Amino acid sequence: MQIIHHSEVSLPEDEEESFDEGSMPELVGGASVILNDQRIKDLYKAVPRQVSVGYNYELVYATHRDGFSLMNLYVKMAEYPESPVWLLIRDNHRCVFGAYLSETIKESKNFYGSGYTFLFSWHPHFRHFHWQGDNEFYMYGQKDYFSIGSGE
Repeated sequence: MQIIHHSEVSLPEDEEESFDEGSMPELVGGASVILNDQRIKDLYKAVPRQVSVGYNYELVYATHRDGFSLMNLYVKMAEYPESPVWLLIRDNHRCVFGAYLSETIKESKNFYGSGYTFLFSWHPHFRHFHWQGDNEFYMYGQKDYFSIGSGE
């Protein structure tokens, strides 16, 4: 599992609305064992333009480096309180999936986040699943679990 957050960068005004490979974000702060250039491109295209332009991606948490403790993840994510994040997971079959989270991962008493939150998978090819508007159950964090989405 890896957590990537957006680190804001300045773009010239004429680049803010364009969508070309020259405006693609960079991955900074460490190498990812999950992301490659094509996956970054897929993710960048899936995020609504109003929340994707002008950001690079920074590797914040990786289980191969930081361990598997949810409490450690919450502590690390507290350093990025206002940041949307990518949650990337590669399973034992090497399938990659995850979520774009509109806010940082944290403990919470209630569901939080916004409709910008969505799930995605690269199995068998890249697909993303945006909010359908049925409820506002985006993210919820407790001491022993973190959930994304929920039904009634």
